[in-house]
Amino acid sequence: MHTRTFKSGLYRRLLLYFLAISLVPVILLGSLAIITANRLAVERIRTSLVQLTETAARIVQSELIKYRNSIDLFCGDEQLHELLESEYFSGDLVTQINQKVYLIMAGHANTMSFYIIDSSGRFILATSYEPLEYNYTRYRNWGIFRALNQNDTTIFYPERYTGPFGREDTGITVGSKVVKGDKTIGYVMLNIRRRTIEEIIPPYRDMRVSYALSDSNFFLVLNQFMTPNSPFVPEPYRPLVRLPGPKDDTREYPDEKHLIAGYTLPETGLSLYGEVSTALMAKNSSYLTSTVIGVMMLFVLLCIFIAHKIAKRILEPIRTICDSMEIIKEGNLHERVRISTQDEFEIMADGFNRMIEQLDTQFRTGMERQNRLRLAEIKNLQAQIAPHFLYNTLESIKWLAKLGMNSEIQTIVEKLGILLKSGMNFKNDLIPLRDEMRVVDSYIGIQQIRREDQFTVKKDVPENLLDCMVPNLVIQPIVENAMVHGLEEKVGAGIMIIRAFETGGDLCVEISDNGPGMSREKIETLFNRQNQEGERESIGLINVDRRIKLDFGPDYGVFIRSKEGEGTVVTITMPFQHEAVNHV
Repeated sequence: MHTRTFKSGLYRRLLLYFLAISLVPVILLGSLAIITANRLAVERIRTSLVQLTETAARIVQSELIKYRNSIDLFCGDEQLHELLESEYFSGDLVTQINQKVYLIMAGHANTMSFYIIDSSGRFILATSYEPLEYNYTRYRNWGIFRALNQNDTTIFYPERYTGPFGREDTGITVGSKVVKGDKTIGYVMLNIRRRTIEEIIPPYRDMRVSYALSDSNFFLVLNQFMTPNSPFVPEPYRPLVRLPGPKDDTREYPDEKHLIAGYTLPETGLSLYGEVSTALMAKNSSYLTSTVIGVMMLFVLLCIFIAHKIAKRILEPIRTICDSMEIIKEGNLHERVRISTQDEFEIMADGFNRMIEQLDTQFRTGMERQNRLRLAEIKNLQAQIAPHFLYNTLESIKWLAKLGMNSEIQTIVEKLGILLKSGMNFKNDLIPLRDEMRVVDSYIGIQQIRREDQFTVKKDVPENLLDCMVPNLVIQPIVENAMVHGLEEKVGAGIMIIRAFETGGDLCVEISDNGPGMSREKIETLFNRQNQEGERESIGLINVDRRIKLDFGPDYGVFIRSKEGEGTVVTITMPFQHEAVNHV
């Protein structure tokens, strides 16, 4: 039984029984407190929103009245009259007028625009681009000019400003016509852009409020939360400012609930809307809820702690047994359970320890028997050498003796001795690749004497790989197989290439020939043949593949690529290692 599964099951039952009795009243009271706290928080934010909207409206109104008074004074300035009545005016006069203009804008020159236009529509002064709406020739009886001509006092006129490249902005124009006697000699307009209005409204650190500002016709000058790209206040919000004084309401528009407060600015004809999202309200007003939940969590933790203490004495022996079982499952049969409770758990632990001792003994016996069988199989595979090769070599020696070719006999006997010695070397499972290549060179030398240079052998074995450890006699059988089933059946000159390389932490030895090749079906069935004739035909491949898999596992062995008429490539894959390892 897994420890974690055991604890999650038994602990869950014990805790549920205990919490059902002790925490149900706490949860009910806490839920009631949370509901009450949320209602109080909503009411508090509703009141705060109304107050903030009214405060922001009064600030905006105060700023607008300040600019209106400044425009009133400026329109009565004699230097302004001189500027508007003169066809040509001096630089000193322009400088003095500019100074007065920038005093009126009071540090907002980058977000405000000031315009002085004479009675013919000519721009006498402009601190920014000239809006298309101020084209006097085209709009003298429309828009801002009509409003100015119809009023004898300074007005607040919300409108859009279109630049020369189509760029639009919204704002409030504080404007007045300049009158001398009974004659209008010009117009003065201060454009308070949307950005300036946003800077005028103070932020509130404890609650994020969004604002919108409209005129009496519900044209939007500032829009931070209503429908984007809409020039007018949506119908659901208009009742908030149809009556004087502050109002608030909760409405769903278009897909999300908002808490909205509206306030009408006296003397300006403007209305300011303040908005807080109910989702944001819940987030910002979660202090009381968090406090109640925190107290409830303390009670829950206290109950869990008490339940843990009560259950610990019962669960500790079982946990100890389960932990020991996990260690034993990972292969450590030396683990023993140590419990001194003088009860049934101690009897269980003693029986468990005796069972593990018996399993350990049986496991060691089985492993020793398996190792002996594996060693015997490896040595048997290693000792197999193709009889027909020995017979053919001895026949070659006999004919060389008859021909009196003593030097060739000496060479072939010397190389045959190296081959026989390597086949009888059972002392080491692994030998350096250098020694294995000596065996391969000996075999190839014998074949070249017998076949009188009917084939060519090319080798590409890097010097840094010659010290790698490989199983004894695994490359020569593959070379022999390529010679017998590849080059001997080749019509014309045969070529064999032996190359070694490292890839991905593995050592690969590749033997390729340009013999007749094999079909895909023959390759697929080559290692599955169980009849004696098939084993004799591919004894080298089968033996090498089985030996490597016994030594290193099923991921290694012999792999064949071949195509009929083009040749065969046999790749031997082994782990890359520089030291001999006892695999038995």
